[in-house]
Amino acid sequence: MSEGFGLSASPTSSRAAFTAKGVMPDSLQTLNTYVWQEWFPTAGKKRQANDMATLEVYSAGDPRSPDYESGIWVPLKEV
Repeated sequence: MSEGFGLSASPTSSRAAFTAKGVMPDSLQTLNTYVWQEWFPTAGKKRQANDMATLEVYSAGDPRSPDYESGIWVPLKEV
């Protein structure tokens, strides 16, 4: 895992973690489009509703850099 990122576990749920690399906000917007329009419809997973938030994760550094890392963590429920 990259410096500036960490992983948190919950015994009652899991998260799908997606990482984007590139200039903000375009890289994160592209990632969001991929996750919600391509990954979820084909992955056979469901988003956990109500009790857990989707998290946006930002690394330290210059968000205008092509090497900047960000991501989203989406809570999942078992299907």
